[in-house]
Amino acid sequence: MVSRGRTGLVIGVAAVVVAALAIVAVLLVRPWEPATRAAETGVSESAHVYDPATADAADDLTGYLYRPTPPQAAGGTPVIVLIHGGGWLKGPDASYVAPIARSLAAEGYVVWNVNYRRVGEGGGWPTTFTDLARGVDHVMKLRDTAPEMDTSRITVVGHSAGGQLAAWTAGRHTLPDGAPGAAPAVRPHAVVTLAGVLDMRLSLTKNDHVKRALGGTPDEVPDRYALVDPLERLDPAIPLLAVTGTGDTVVPPREAAEYVEKHRARGGSAALVELPAIGHGEVIDVHNKWWPTINSLITTVAEHGPRAVVAPRP
Repeated sequence: MVSRGRTGLVIGVAAVVVAALAIVAVLLVRPWEPATRAAETGVSESAHVYDPATADAADDLTGYLYRPTPPQAAGGTPVIVLIHGGGWLKGPDASYVAPIARSLAAEGYVVWNVNYRRVGEGGGWPTTFTDLARGVDHVMKLRDTAPEMDTSRITVVGHSAGGQLAAWTAGRHTLPDGAPGAAPAVRPHAVVTLAGVLDMRLSLTKNDHVKRALGGTPDEVPDRYALVDPLERLDPAIPLLAVTGTGDTVVPPREAAEYVEKHRARGGSAALVELPAIGHGEVIDVHNKWWPTINSLITTVAEHGPRAVVAPRP
C-alpha cells in the first residue's frame, strides 16, 4: 500500500538541503501480455510496444509497465512515467533505470518505463522527441491493462537527458500546432528531474550531445531550442522537484539551481535538493546510501503532487 505519512520527513530533508543551497534485465514478454512475478518481488512487469513508426523501430519503442501486486482499487494508484537518459545517444535504454522502476512499484505505484530512439539509431531531431511524446501519452492507453491507475496523478521522472525530456513534458501543451510533441494526451501533475539537463545551452559547454540531438547550435537552429529547451518551454503551473548531486561533473548542479530559480520567479512551485558528494550516476543507484531519500522524495511527489514540491525559500 502506498505510504501517506512520509511527507513531513521528506519535506524536512528537502528544506534543510534547499536552505543550505544546497541494469538489471527487464522481463520481456509479448506486447499486452502481463508476466507476474508477485511471488518474487510483489511487482508484475510487462512489455508494451507503442505506435512504432516503422517495423524496425518496435524494439526502441517498447515500454515496460510495473505494477504492485496485488493491484489496488480501480483508479486509486498514482502513476510514475520514468524516462532514461544517456545523452540522447545510442546505447543506454530503459533497462538501466529498471531497478528504479521496481523500487517505485514496490512502494505501491504504477510505473511506466519508456524507451525512445536516440542519435545513431534513427533518433535525433525530431524523432527522439516525437517518440518520447508518444511513449508518455501511451500511458493513457494502458488503462484497460492497469485499471488501478489514477491518470489524474501522473508524475514524470527523468534522469540526465531524460530529465530534459521530463521537464519538457510539462510544457508540451504550450507548443504550437504541428510542433514535435504538441497536443499532449498527458499533462503531468508534477515533474521530478534527477541530475537533469535543464539548460541545453549550458550543456553545450560540457559536450556535443545537445548539438547532435538537435542537429545544430542555438545560432544554427534557434527554433528547435525554443521548442524543447526546458528553460524556454517552462510552465510554472506544473510543480517541479530537481534533485542533483554536488559532485556531478557531467551535468553541473547549477543547471538545476538556475531552473528552479526561474520557475519560482514565474510564480511556480519548485524545489531544489542538492545531495552532498554524489555524482551523476549515483542519484539513480538504488544501492547508494542516498537512494531511500531520493525514493521517498519521488513517491511523496507522486502521491501528493503540488503540496509535496513546495519547499521553504532560503
